[in-house]
Parts: sequence; structure tokens; C-alpha cells
Amino acid sequence: MDLTDRLACTDTILALDDAYAAAYAAIDDSLMSVCRDRVAMLLRHQPTLSTMSAEQRSALSNHSGSDRYTDLEQNALDFTEQYIIDVTALSDRQAERLRAHLGNEGLVDFVNSLLVIEQRMTLELALDRVLGEAS
Repeated sequence: MDLTDRLACTDTILALDDAYAAAYAAIDDSLMSVCRDRVAMLLRHQPTLSTMSAEQRSALSNHSGSDRYTDLEQNALDFTEQYIIDVTALSDRQAERLRAHLGNEGLVDFVNSLLVIEQRMTLELALDRVLGEAS
């Protein structure tokens, strides 16, 4: 069994897979998918990027002011971008805009789900880097 297979069976990875499934169960699938794709773009997560068309990537890159995304999606994407770029700079205004759509509990679920998605991608990128260098 190679290192990749061993890592795939670790308790940590299995727990993260369960958390990832829970993240999608907590928030609307389509909303989380849009935000996941934007996270992938910002982190340069190739496995996710390879599933997206050039049109999808372009639309997400230029989502502000676009009529392609609902008001909720726009607010979620703005929040997501700031969360990934610099979580300490998230503004009360960004949180309030999202809370207006999701409510208090929904906002907490969204942030938790975003954390799981970002952490899973970051872990995959780190493991790919480490395992790629070990080859």
C-alpha cells in the first residue's frame, strides 16, 4: 500500500470526509457548490478547477454585479472571498448581509461549512505537494 492509500484510510481523512458531507447537508447544495468553486479558484485547487468550464470560472471571477447570481449567492461569494483572502478582515457588513438571508443559525452553519471546504482543499494541496515531492 503506498502512502496515498494509507492517508486515505486515516481517521483524520475519514473524519474530514464526514465533516465535508455534513457541510453540504447543513447548507443548500447549490450555494455551497458555488462557494466551493470560488474557494478552489482562490486556492488554485486543480482537482476542482478541472471540473469547471472556462465560462464558469469567468463568471465566478466576475460575479460582482452580475445578474447570473442571486443576491444570496453574491453575498455568500463576497463573504467567501474575504474569508479565504483574509478572514481577519471580514466586516460586520458582510456578515449582516449573509445573516439577512440565512439567519443566525444559517450563518454559523455557512461559516462552519466554508471552514471544512477550505481545510479539505488546503489539506489536499499540502498532501499533493508533499507526496509529489516524495515521488
